[in-house]
Amino acid sequence: MAIKIGMAPVHPGGFVKRSVLPDGPSITTAAEVLGVGRPALSN
Repeated sequence: MAIKIGMAPVHPGGFVKRSVLPDGPSITTAAEVLGVGRPALSN
C-alpha cells in the first residue's frame, strides 16, 4: 500500500477494534484473548 502525501498514518488499534474484536469486549478481556498485557493493548 502506498503512502499518500498529506495523509496521516492510521493507528492499528482502530483496525484491531473493528476487525478483530468487533463485539466490543473490555480492554482486559481483549488483552487476555490476544495474549498481550493490558497496558500494551491500551497503548
